[in-house]
Amino acid sequence: MTALPRSAILLAGGLGTRLDPITRHRPKGLIPVGRCTILEIQLAWLRAQGVEQVVLAVSHMADRIQRALGNGSRFGIELQYADEETPLGTGGATRNAAALLPHGPVLVVNGDLLLDTDLTPIADLHVKIGAEATIGLVAAQRPHGFGVIGLEADGRVAWWREPTDTEKRRAALQVAVSNADWDLVNAGVYLLEPEAIARAASAGPVSLERTVLPEVIRSRSGMAAAALVGYWRDIGSPASLLAASRDLASGRIQTRCPALVRDAEQTEGADVDMQTLLGEGAIVEAGAVVRASMLLENSRVGAGAVVENAIIDAGAVVMPGSHFGSDQEAAPACLAAGEQFPAPQSP
Repeated sequence: MTALPRSAILLAGGLGTRLDPITRHRPKGLIPVGRCTILEIQLAWLRAQGVEQVVLAVSHMADRIQRALGNGSRFGIELQYADEETPLGTGGATRNAAALLPHGPVLVVNGDLLLDTDLTPIADLHVKIGAEATIGLVAAQRPHGFGVIGLEADGRVAWWREPTDTEKRRAALQVAVSNADWDLVNAGVYLLEPEAIARAASAGPVSLERTVLPEVIRSRSGMAAAALVGYWRDIGSPASLLAASRDLASGRIQTRCPALVRDAEQTEGADVDMQTLLGEGAIVEAGAVVRASMLLENSRVGAGAVVENAIIDAGAVVMPGSHFGSDQEAAPACLAAGEQFPAPQSP
């Protein structure tokens, strides 16, 4: 069994535009899933993997992230920040963050993933092949917006097809068909040698997926890929965020964060199913019904209201007797922070 690197980079500088309106007033890494934010869940997971040093590559609302997470001591991690004044892309952000870490192999993880998986198989294959880069793989049903990977028999990557931004947006709007084909896709988890990171030598924006790693595939040292075993979910869209919330509520994933708490006074006299997560201070009034939804901190569902397949952001209010949400086969409805549904009428 090969030891994993003790250093990691979390790529957390994205704008989170696919998660609008939830990201209008907060960076996506600080969205709470249960009683922990996405980045808190990731840091706890990395510590469980033996990681001791983490650099957060940040840009959008970087100051809020730093105030929320501090120096990492409560996770048992030395936490540093690599702030991008201008966006550097995933490759440039990795290069920028790696400069703060000791020279050597490093784990790089996308900041919009929810994970409960053992990375040892990636490290084992990386050493066995002597790869310059090794990536984690998951199976994804078409249509999807992930890079598709082709493998040789020994685990080396033969080819990689990364979708365009337009293809990613189109896939996000489509609904998977039960009998559709599956692909092995990039899971957003990488084990990189310094030589791979050095390929992002440009001072400007560089993409890991479109520039750096395709170069590694073409090189003599090559790139390997291994399937992740355990829980993995990209949470870059409202639908995937809500699905992760349901998984957490049902116990499908353990996050190593404080246990979920549902105070009796939060739901007294209400009907709230076990697929619903309630954030701190969220209230569901008597006679209300909430199904398969996510209520963020200090949100409120009024008496007799019905909420289905919805995300109610911080401080938002669903008024008494109203109905907010959508069928569970459709995209979830989102009520932005501080808003009211139905909206108050102008005088």
